[in-house]
Amino acid sequence: IIVRLTKQAGTEQVIKIKSMTTDEIELNPALEEAGIRPYETDLADMIVQMAREKPSHLLVPAIHKNRVEIRDLFRAEMGDHGTGLSDRPPDLTRAARAYLRQKFMETKVAIS
Repeated sequence: IIVRLTKQAGTEQVIKIKSMTTDEIELNPALEEAGIRPYETDLADMIVQMAREKPSHLLVPAIHKNRVEIRDLFRAEMGDHGTGLSDRPPDLTRAARAYLRQKFMETKVAIS
């Protein structure tokens, strides 16, 4: 149903708000199989998604990543938003906000 509604909206990407239900119904793989790119908006979920990994903890999905690993991941995945990025938490947060702000502005469908 969600894939059909997203396709009806004429988009190939969606913004996702943190939801255990979407994990339980395996929404991301269903969207990806249909050619729709989901973007996680929860910071830890976004990190795990960018790394193409499974969450390592129910409450803190990216606890296995240190800030150097996150910086390197952001540099590789965020295009201009990751250029010259340091491993300081305020800088990582600022880069994530700018990246997600762009996704919110260019994406027609959000799921929560």
